[in-house]
Amino acid sequence: TDREKYRTRGAYYLFSRKPDDAIKEYTALVQAYPSDSVALANLAQARFYQRNITEALAQQRNAVAIFPRNVGRRNNFALYAMYAGQFDTAIAGSDEVLKLNPAFVKAFVVRAQSELALGRPADAVTTYERLKGLSPAGASFAASGLADIALYQGRTADALTLLDAGIAADTGAKNTTGVA
Repeated sequence: TDREKYRTRGAYYLFSRKPDDAIKEYTALVQAYPSDSVALANLAQARFYQRNITEALAQQRNAVAIFPRNVGRRNNFALYAMYAGQFDTAIAGSDEVLKLNPAFVKAFVVRAQSELALGRPADAVTTYERLKGLSPAGASFAASGLADIALYQGRTADALTLLDAGIAADTGAKNTTGVA
């Protein structure tokens, strides 16, 4: 069908990092099927690849409106808001994600980075401390985030200590991505 054609070609172009071509396919798909939330979310991703964050945020808002309980789409909305410099919107968006899934690691990261961007490092530390106790993956992200805050504050030795402890924990957990 035309729908399958647009989706398949759009996905190919998206994963090939050809956002202009992906946008053509997903725009045609959304024109034919305005409630296709996958197309809207992928259109947002293509706009993000173009570094058109304002449009990515607008498209993601449309995708969230169709399925407001979709955690991934909500988190991407919060992420795009953060990239757009709309830090209060990003924090509110991450809070909505955490209402739906209190263990969604990346929502904590969006929140903490937005708090730091707003000049509230103590709030960011509190957010990362909450994340640290969530899971091994949460602890790994928290170690990196807390080290970022230490570097932001000029505490290089503390950042190294935090990273070394995080690397040791990730090594023990066989989390090679976290170790990297």
